[in-house]
Amino acid sequence: MPQATIKLIMAGIAKGDSVSKACAAAGVGRSSFYEWLGQSSEVANQYASAVAAQVHSRYAKD
Repeated sequence: MPQATIKLIMAGIAKGDSVSKACAAAGVGRSSFYEWLGQSSEVANQYASAVAAQVHSRYAKD
């Protein structure tokens, strides 16, 4: 699992992309991403942070 690819996917998710769209932009299949997610607690933590950033950006009051 290339770290640069993971970073690209997480950046897409953090800015509001779906997992499918972020994976497509990185050239990775969604199933591969979910496989990495299940195999690595580091990737799982990065994903949790990206989702939290997405939620915060959508719902934070200005």
